[in-house]
Amino acid sequence: MNNQNAEEIMEVTKKTYELIGSEFSDTRDRIWPEMEELVKKYVKKRDRVLDVGCGNGRLFEILPEVEYLGVDMSEALLRENKGKTQKLDILKLDEIIGEFDVIFCFASFNHVAGGDNRLKVLNDIFKLLKSGGIVAMTNWNMWQRGVKKSYWKSRRVGFKDVMTTWKSRDGKKEGDIYYRALTRGELKRLFKKSGFKVLENFISEGKRNIVSVGRK
Repeated sequence: MNNQNAEEIMEVTKKTYELIGSEFSDTRDRIWPEMEELVKKYVKKRDRVLDVGCGNGRLFEILPEVEYLGVDMSEALLRENKGKTQKLDILKLDEIIGEFDVIFCFASFNHVAGGDNRLKVLNDIFKLLKSGGIVAMTNWNMWQRGVKKSYWKSRRVGFKDVMTTWKSRDGKKEGDIYYRALTRGELKRLFKKSGFKVLENFISEGKRNIVSVGRK
């Protein structure tokens, strides 16, 4: 996928999230078990935590007493977040000032189109972390068969690149969302290329997510 196609696809995704806003937030109020496990394992009181693609802030609700910053491209979703937030595109993380102990990316990295862009995001995260800092992310396991959100049932726009269509409950709103059908192997290579030591890289119970953790 060339850079122009990647930019166009990500712009479509941005517009869809602004469109679906609050209704999408209603589907993201449940805390995944892997989120709780990662917080318990890697976050301490008074840590500086960056939540990339924070959405409505469900992560903020389960954090201990920390210095939190959530960034997201969608104003509609940020309005639901109770923590400190900033509207920011995931490709502009280099505009953030300061260093963090832990950076989370829950179901956000898989929306980054283009290999160069994915590498840029991880390189920016690496620079934002303190020495020994942790990046922890989940990405949808798009390789499952028999589920609605999968590589096999989505419109393919490239090798391992797909578009899914989101529709509102009343059928009046509709928009496309891009996903990279990431694999553990691809994530491991990206982490290592960005300078991270890979600590964990596995498919969660229920096979819903790929969970990846790296240390600077």
